[in-house]
Amino acid sequence: MDRVYSIEEQKVAEKLTILNTRCVGMLTQLYNVKKACGDSKSRPKYFSEKNYEPLTSRIQKKFPNVDMTKDKDCTREVLTSLNVGGVFCDITINFDLSQNFLDLVTSYCKLMILMGRVEDRKIIVGLFNAAYEMQNGQSEQSFHRLTSMIVEFDNPLKKLMEEFSFHSKNLKSALMSLTEIYREKCSVKETINGLIGIVSKPMHIKNVAKTPKMRTDLVLRNTMNEWIIVGFLLHQLQFTENESHNLWKEALQDCFCFPLYRDEVIVVQRLYETPYIQNNKVSLSKRLKEIADYTTYAVTQSGIKHRETRNILKLSLNELRLIFTDQPGLIGPKAHAAMVLLSLTKNEIQWLVHHSENIPLKFRNKVNADDYQEENLGEMLFCLLEIRALFKKHEDIVRDYFGRYMTEVDLVKFSEVCKKYPDLDEEYHQFVTSFTNAMKDVSLAEDDQKSSNFDGFRLDWFRLQAYTSIAKPSVSIRSIPDLIPVMDAAISHSYYIDGYEKYLDGISNLSFLFFFSNFFRFNFGNCIEDYRFSRYAIAFPMTCDHFIGCTNKFCPEERSPIRHRSVLSAERCLEDMAKQTACHLEELCRESIKLEQQVLPVNAANMLKQDASKAKKKQKDKGRVKEFITPGTESFRKSRENLTRVDRSVASVTELLAAFTHFDTIRVANATLCPIEYLRDVVEETFSGSFAALAFHDPDSGYIARPSELLRSIWAFTGTLKSIDHFATVDIGGLLFHSMLQHTQEIDKRGQKTVSGLYSSWFTDVLLNKIISGGICYTPSHKMFVSHRSISLKAEDYTDIVELEALAELIGPYGIRVICNKIIEKVCLEVTELKKIVQTNLSTLEQIKSKREFVNNNRNVRDCEELLNKTIRIGIMLSLRQLLHDATHSVLSRRTPILLTVIEEFLSHPPNDSYVLHKYETASVTGIECPIDSVLYSALKPKKDSANEGQQIWPLYMVMIAISLSDLLNQDTFIYENVLGGFLNNAHCLAKAINQLASVFFSSGGDKAVLKNLVEFISIASECVLRLECRKTVNENEPVKHYESIYILLDIIVQESHYLKRDTIEKFISHSILRDAYLQVNLIDKDEIKKRRKKVDGRSHEY
Repeated sequence: MDRVYSIEEQKVAEKLTILNTRCVGMLTQLYNVKKACGDSKSRPKYFSEKNYEPLTSRIQKKFPNVDMTKDKDCTREVLTSLNVGGVFCDITINFDLSQNFLDLVTSYCKLMILMGRVEDRKIIVGLFNAAYEMQNGQSEQSFHRLTSMIVEFDNPLKKLMEEFSFHSKNLKSALMSLTEIYREKCSVKETINGLIGIVSKPMHIKNVAKTPKMRTDLVLRNTMNEWIIVGFLLHQLQFTENESHNLWKEALQDCFCFPLYRDEVIVVQRLYETPYIQNNKVSLSKRLKEIADYTTYAVTQSGIKHRETRNILKLSLNELRLIFTDQPGLIGPKAHAAMVLLSLTKNEIQWLVHHSENIPLKFRNKVNADDYQEENLGEMLFCLLEIRALFKKHEDIVRDYFGRYMTEVDLVKFSEVCKKYPDLDEEYHQFVTSFTNAMKDVSLAEDDQKSSNFDGFRLDWFRLQAYTSIAKPSVSIRSIPDLIPVMDAAISHSYYIDGYEKYLDGISNLSFLFFFSNFFRFNFGNCIEDYRFSRYAIAFPMTCDHFIGCTNKFCPEERSPIRHRSVLSAERCLEDMAKQTACHLEELCRESIKLEQQVLPVNAANMLKQDASKAKKKQKDKGRVKEFITPGTESFRKSRENLTRVDRSVASVTELLAAFTHFDTIRVANATLCPIEYLRDVVEETFSGSFAALAFHDPDSGYIARPSELLRSIWAFTGTLKSIDHFATVDIGGLLFHSMLQHTQEIDKRGQKTVSGLYSSWFTDVLLNKIISGGICYTPSHKMFVSHRSISLKAEDYTDIVELEALAELIGPYGIRVICNKIIEKVCLEVTELKKIVQTNLSTLEQIKSKREFVNNNRNVRDCEELLNKTIRIGIMLSLRQLLHDATHSVLSRRTPILLTVIEEFLSHPPNDSYVLHKYETASVTGIECPIDSVLYSALKPKKDSANEGQQIWPLYMVMIAISLSDLLNQDTFIYENVLGGFLNNAHCLAKAINQLASVFFSSGGDKAVLKNLVEFISIASECVLRLECRKTVNENEPVKHYESIYILLDIIVQESHYLKRDTIEKFISHSILRDAYLQVNLIDKDEIKKRRKKVDGRSHEY
């Protein structure tokens, strides 16, 4: 009859373990319900729609008000059993029992408070029961119990205080046992110096880091704050001694926010005021004023203290990280020190997260914002994650160390303690045997250690604490003080063998950051923007791997969205890091271009002008001269500490690249992310469009950068980008290759215009239109177009061999082909117009060709001048195309001489009619000139074959253009200049047009057909000119015409042809006439040339 109550039969240890797990699961479910009902997107529509208001209000009115006193939940039962059994809780003695008891009380209170914050709780439960009743014909079994609890806890704080009045003794004893430990937690500096100061005590570097309170060392101060705040709230602030009041005071002065669950937070002052204001007792007014004062102190002073603590922790974390990296063998002896440091770091980050976003409104203007911000949070996260990674990397070392330690040290100490307390072995022989066997059977084999399980060992110690902590035990735990530190140390060591990762996660997991996305993004943004901390930015995407740890098995439906959001957060962080790196790189590239432009020869004139002005000491001129910045001036500085904008960009790029290359891959949830790939993608996407932007193309004004300037800018640009390879293996060469390869096409993969697209549009739409409108002449002697009158565009700046070779280097043969294809399209349009003109004069041209009657029929041929102008246009276009081909050939001869040799040798073989056009097409891509233009042939083939023009229209075209040459004599711009090697009106481009068109139109008949038609053209043209000159000699009153120019034009046509030879023209025009024509042109003096140009420049001529 003496033992009416048996604590063994109550299974307190098992129930406390299960209930704590279940309370957290219930909190998770309740949290998700609250968030779902509070969010307008996820809130059920029938909660707010007017049509359902009568139904919901009726369900809410029918909500039963049942006073159930006999049904008690498991929590009340366990707490009652502890109270009845006289179990005392002292965290320094029975750690597991006290911790689980305080956790259960705190979780239970949080659950009731959080339930009271769900506004739609009655409707949710009522609707569920109504649906269940409709489906099953009866109410859900637990419905009445749940509704009773909801009604009872409608005012949760008041109800909790009433309920826990019966457990005040146990609660107070557990809280008072925290006094010494809590004060040690407050003195972080002493803890770090005593336990973690490895460098400060080199003689003790190999000593095992341990304390008599190994398990209490790892309890977070935030957790203790929660225990104290809730415990004294339920104890109704009845302080019987100064120590309890001081403990409560220190907790309130340390934190002003009480975290309910995840991001649900309540201000401590509000938490205390609610029940006491409702009591309306005058005696409590003093206590409420005390709470207000402590809250004010916490808001204004705790931030400063925690900021100092974080600064101390950052130094210690870096110290420990470097030592463990250099000497991994120390991880075993210093494991406990590292765990303490990680727990302190987690505590500080957790405190900062909860308090930085929940400062009361009335204090926000009174506090220093820097106290609640951590500019170097990235470094703390980085060091914490690095130490965790070192623990996981050297897992075998740690397991082996603590396996040996348990068998060689812990077991020996336990045996000695058991001999000291023989009563313990007699009363609890089963436990002693279990402990001895567990420590003795530790295997040193790696595979056996991984499969070890010490859950039973730890639960037995928990049970023993419960059995020996009752009112009248056979052996009291207070009577065996030497056993407590030995078993606590053994329990701590056992976690390193079987529950390694779980133990590490419990101490340093950062999953709570998932619910504070604004805080997370804000600090991440600060980290990547400040070059001092950019190196640690990689810690933020790595932290996203912890987010999945916030899930709970009681709420499996949230696991998938949290995993998805974790991966998205990590990807977003990596993308932002890459964009920030690309932004700094772009700034450095612009600076490189600026420096490159400073050393251009054109800028040397400014420096010479400035030096001349200073030498002559002319103040007026000196004031007008713009101050020239000498290249290299930017490298001079008085102090290296004075960083320029470029210095900061260089530092930022260096640090960010170090962050990208610190880890090859990052594991987030079930995804594996490669940081360097994100950088590669963003750099490629950013800079592929930057090359086109460097052209500075303005569609309105028609301006575009010269190809040589663009090439020089891109060289400077790529030179800066290639410097990345010194810090990270990004394969910039490959990225630039792919980017430039896109610029050989007209548009890139994003649909934006490339360098090829911009220059193809400019050459075909701007330059050709300027040439056709007059004022620009093609000079065969200089191989470029030149402007012979003052116009806004200087054609020689874009068409000389240097510029076109630069263009060929930029866009390559494919890009040149894009421009040439656009030119061919314009040629095809002109050929279509030529065909129409010939068709209108078909009968007349047939008579001229058959009867050679030029005098009478020439007057009947219409649109001769238009035909002539359109043919000149075609010649201009083909000349520009030939210049582009020559530039391509010149570049390829330097870059790929072997390839050109192979193609030239391939062309030297005897042609085969079936493959000749394919050979010519291959050659044309490399810029080699061929007898037949295969590209032009392919483009004009549909127009030639549609109505058998090869036998009818195009021979007549040759006749019409031959008789139209004489019309050039009526044009003032038909002036041959020996310096230019051509005519001011580009009439010499007729040679290119006529020969190319003839080779295309008559190629089906072979070389003989081409030669026949060209000979006929020379015959008709020379006969027409000679007849006109003869008529001039008969009629002396006829105005003077430059017949020598048309003879030279015919000679140019023959020289341009692949089929005609010099003796061909001499059959129709004697050599002496040609010689005299060149002689007369050469005898024209420079003054006469200037007069002619001035006369021509006064008029505008458009082809």
